[in-house]
Amino acid sequence: AREKSKELRRLLGVQGLQKARNLLHDPGISIVREALIAVRAASIHAMHDPTEGGLIWGLKELSLATGKGVEVNLDDIPIYHETELICDYFGIDPLGLIASGSLLIVAAAQDSARIRRSLKRASIECSEIGVIRGKQVTLRRDGKRMSIPEIKCDEVARVLGSSTP
Repeated sequence: AREKSKELRRLLGVQGLQKARNLLHDPGISIVREALIAVRAASIHAMHDPTEGGLIWGLKELSLATGKGVEVNLDDIPIYHETELICDYFGIDPLGLIASGSLLIVAAAQDSARIRRSLKRASIECSEIGVIRGKQVTLRRDGKRMSIPEIKCDEVARVLGSSTP
């Protein structure tokens, strides 16, 4: 939104464009506060802040680091409306967008609700998106298993790279 403002103004409108441009600061890209709240709420098994390559690479990295599989319900992943519009416009997958400001937290099932409550009390958006299961990353949408999208480079880098001479 910052680099393609002129192109996106008509699509998002002035307010939508401003909201998208401000995501860098609101909610921001630091996850330190979120991580501290989570570790105070319950015993955490693992955390990962997916950045370049987005959520899909973050899930793959988490799976590799833990030696465990991750089953994710894509319907439970919150995506800003402006993000959906921009992704549709450029034909990019939101799972492959740089995900700075996101935090994957792995904890025992019985601790999940306590962690989510603690984060929500601090006005931090969070949702349970999956479970540790099997040996690979598995995605589901509408209850059906999906193949993992092949994302060779971060989608934002791909879009910005394609516009440079």
